[in-house]
Amino acid sequence: MPVLSLGQQSRSLGPGVLTIGSAPEAGWRLIEYDLAPVHALFAPGSGGRVLLSAGAPHARVYVNGAAIASGEPRALAFGDVVRLGDVAEFVLTERPPDAAPAGGAAYLHDRHRDRLYRLSDETSIGRDVNCGVFIQDPEVSRDHACVERRKGNGGKDGYVVSPSGGVTLLNGDRLVAPAPLREGDEITVGRTRLRFSWDTPRHGSRPVDAGSVPAAGSLLARRAAREATTFIGTLESRERVQRDSRRRIGRRMATVVAVVAIAAAFVASYVQKTTREPSYSAAGGREAPAR
Repeated sequence: MPVLSLGQQSRSLGPGVLTIGSAPEAGWRLIEYDLAPVHALFAPGSGGRVLLSAGAPHARVYVNGAAIASGEPRALAFGDVVRLGDVAEFVLTERPPDAAPAGGAAYLHDRHRDRLYRLSDETSIGRDVNCGVFIQDPEVSRDHACVERRKGNGGKDGYVVSPSGGVTLLNGDRLVAPAPLREGDEITVGRTRLRFSWDTPRHGSRPVDAGSVPAAGSLLARRAAREATTFIGTLESRERVQRDSRRRIGRRMATVVAVVAIAAAFVASYVQKTTREPSYSAAGGREAPAR
């Protein structure tokens, strides 16, 4: 799993595009480094590579001290040093997929509902209000899956996901036996996808302990939990995941193109304005603009 580090801060790369800049919409917002609103984009490429692109025509982006051209993605290697602007230096490294950081806290992120669950030693996933990760979805069983903390090789903590009462996908494949979770893995139950991560997001959803979502205790939630489960097959679940992934990638790419186009238009407008401003002769008279 590629990891981008800036001092004591780090972000895992993938799935999807990570944008870095000073705008509130940036995936990693840094306001103290004098960056463009969207200064750079990091995207997963084929073969596990990471592609770096400048987010705006005037954004200065360097790899190992050499500037990269705007509009030309640059493939990165582990150990590369990326500098954005004058002082923001990042290092691209590789985290072992099953390595837990200091502290050992891990999370499941429901990005659709913007909920971040902090995992306990044993966390159940389902439609029952007593589940640690409560999902109010008729296609989710009352006890659908379970995530447990276990000791791995070398005595390090890790997490294992197991199916319980419903079709569970792990990265698009049906889960038929307990499987270890690695950074960035996605668990699909019904229409809900939960992304496993050791990292706490620097902004956005705030982590809560699994089972502490207030809605889980409401009367409406208890009624929904008693309804019959609508079961779906493995093929339908896999097709839905692939369809949603294509849509998500399309939306992200459209956003990236729009941001770059807006930045280019702003720069062009600024250049045009400066070239049209009248100049003054040495004698103090005003010169007419060149025709």
